[in-house]
Amino acid sequence: MWWQVTVQAIRRDLQFRSQAATTLLTSIVELGLALVPVLILASVAGTASGWSAPLALAVSGAYGISAAVLDCFVGPNCARMDRYIREGELDLLLMRPVRTGFLAAVRWVAPSELAAMVPSAGLLVIGLRLADVQPDTASVALAVGWALVGVVAFALLWLNLSYSAFWMDGSEPVPFVVLSLRTAGRYPRSYFPQPARVVLATAIPAGLLGAVPVEALLGDGSVGLLAVAALGLLGAGGLTALHWSIALRRYSGAST
Repeated sequence: MWWQVTVQAIRRDLQFRSQAATTLLTSIVELGLALVPVLILASVAGTASGWSAPLALAVSGAYGISAAVLDCFVGPNCARMDRYIREGELDLLLMRPVRTGFLAAVRWVAPSELAAMVPSAGLLVIGLRLADVQPDTASVALAVGWALVGVVAFALLWLNLSYSAFWMDGSEPVPFVVLSLRTAGRYPRSYFPQPARVVLATAIPAGLLGAVPVEALLGDGSVGLLAVAALGLLGAGGLTALHWSIALRRYSGAST
């Protein structure tokens, strides 16, 4: 079913082919503007933290790739959660012969958002080249693993925050809050104090989107720690499913 909704989304985007080009251009502009504070911090804190400007650019590029995946597959669904509940659209999902929590989390896909991966990947490669870093195959695989863990972990956080619409009159500010929290993943973790680093790797896993994958590319990574993080995701996924089940009991439908 997930594959079918993805194919449908691709067909929908192909009806407006200029949208992909516009999204790509917009992502390049946004990436350029976002690099300004990164470069400023790199010039001020780079020497003290041990992270040069090229490595800070690499972190920003890795973050952009992960953020594009989230904006494609997770953001559109979380943004609609408030409307599902307040306007009663959730009724239509409950009537279908599929797990409602799964359908609400994957129904909408925005393939054009993946265009942002192109300039971000280029920035990642350029940053590594300027820093004279040539990761081996094992480091690349470990970095990809951390990036996947980070994307899933942040997706679960985003979903749980969007479920607040069940408990409050509305959750319209949630996307803005989530995107603000996610921005912290654009910077190396060494730019933050130790307590913030712990938070960015656990409760608010924005650090796993960019900084930790680049650390793995630099050879500073552990397969065992990645395995522990993957097991933690299983527990977080179970808690998210439980949260949905409890929250769904508060839903009274469009007729009340």
